[in-house]
Amino acid sequence: MMRLIATTALAAMLMTTACTHTPEGTEPVETTQPVEETLEPGEVQETAPPTARERAQRAIQLLGEGKEAPAMVELEAILAEKPQNTIALKLRDQIQKDPDELLGESHQTYTVKEGETTSSLAGRFLGDPLLFYAFSRYNNLEAPNRLMVGQVLKLPDRSVERPEAPVETVEVPKPPLAARVVSTEDAAAANALRLEALEELNTGEAENAMTLLRRALALDSNNPNIAADLAKVERIQAALIKSR
Repeated sequence: MMRLIATTALAAMLMTTACTHTPEGTEPVETTQPVEETLEPGEVQETAPPTARERAQRAIQLLGEGKEAPAMVELEAILAEKPQNTIALKLRDQIQKDPDELLGESHQTYTVKEGETTSSLAGRFLGDPLLFYAFSRYNNLEAPNRLMVGQVLKLPDRSVERPEAPVETVEVPKPPLAARVVSTEDAAAANALRLEALEELNTGEAENAMTLLRRALALDSNNPNIAADLAKVERIQAALIKSR
């Protein structure tokens, strides 16, 4: 009898324990939902689109490397905003038109000397450094920047007959014998700034024109046309200040 009672009590205890025991690993675990990061409206930084001048300089650099397609993208972007932009139109023509049509089929030969670039040769013989790309295509150069000393190039016959006429006859000091070598990119960028300065001058913005010409001369200090234009604008600006 005592054994039966003890057995019954033990069974009851086991049943109670079984009901109250929670197996390991089944306890609830706190979970955290991932927090989605968001930017406040004021934290978004917008990049200003490049200016026409910056795009033109980028196009000149790309053309110097022989990369027509990306250069064309930059030029079309300029013309979409400013359809009459002189620099963009001139560069686009050099990409799209036959160089023989632009420069003429008849030519003579010329051997490249140390320090010369396609831009400096275009400025010297064609009257405009920005014609460097047409001149390069005329000579089947893959990239205008890869000009080598001793290389024989074709010079259009018209180059001898078409020196660039200065804007005004001004005595300009000759550059020193040890003049620094100007890269194709700097010479082309300087000429682009010069053309932009002349456009500013035509609209009466003499001060802006003077600033642009000073920047151009800093890029290409050997260019007598830039120096002559700057001297002219400085005289105009001085006269305007005196008349006030």
